[in-house]
Amino acid sequence: MDILSTSEKLYYGQTSHKNRFESIDTAYLFTNENINGYMPSLEGQNVLAVGSCGDHYFNARLNGASKVDLFDINYLSKFIICLKKAGFEHLDYDTFCIFFGLYNIYNIFDYDIFNKFSKYLDDETSTYWKHIYEIAKNRGYSIYESELISKFHHQAEEIMKSNRYFAESEFLRLKKLLSETSEIKFFHTDINDLPYLIREKYDSMFLSNISTYQNNTRFIKLLKALAKSLYENGEIYFAYIYGGISEKASFYDKLLCSSHYRKELVPSIQNNDLNHKVYVYKK
Repeated sequence: MDILSTSEKLYYGQTSHKNRFESIDTAYLFTNENINGYMPSLEGQNVLAVGSCGDHYFNARLNGASKVDLFDINYLSKFIICLKKAGFEHLDYDTFCIFFGLYNIYNIFDYDIFNKFSKYLDDETSTYWKHIYEIAKNRGYSIYESELISKFHHQAEEIMKSNRYFAESEFLRLKKLLSETSEIKFFHTDINDLPYLIREKYDSMFLSNISTYQNNTRFIKLLKALAKSLYENGEIYFAYIYGGISEKASFYDKLLCSSHYRKELVPSIQNNDLNHKVYVYKK
């Protein structure tokens, strides 16, 4: 896998997407879930979560998880997560918000700020981001405008309400937690291959909205395969459903007759109505 050349093609919009998700693909900067609205206390837990933009990881650590392993089919997620981790560790609150475009989108990925903390990136992440800045001629907003970054969800107010770490006291607490954290374990894999890679047990798993893109019946079989890597009474938050009536929600509602499944209502950030749902499997 030639990460740099494929990423460069993605930057210039020269890739042709054969599948819904690729090994090198457009990456998210922030969650489009209300993680604050449903993630429970995870005190002392061993957690497995989707990589994506890293927000499940960062919020899980703040909620008490002692260890959080990540997986994602998109390798660029790893570079987003490592960039954010270094930002948390080595930038102050306001500079972090400026760099990630939360105060003014046109200042996103500011090159001068990048230079302040890029020396703290691991070698692979540093090589990737320096290459991207080089082809973008050090124009951070050009990186954001490219197909490297998803623009689907970048409303600053919603992002800040969805993530616990945007309370300044929690930002400082996360900074300390991350400074004491070794390298994050990252499985670069399609979720359907994940059960064959896991070699330990977890208390909780968070799969975000991956189920949206999966066949219903096959996904439940996958869920049961993943459950083999849960401790007794462990839980999988296996489907986040965005508001309204959907075929997915209707299918998962039928599972609620089993004591292994439950549904939690999650407030929408936009209007605080309880119109998002998360489905949970308990071993």
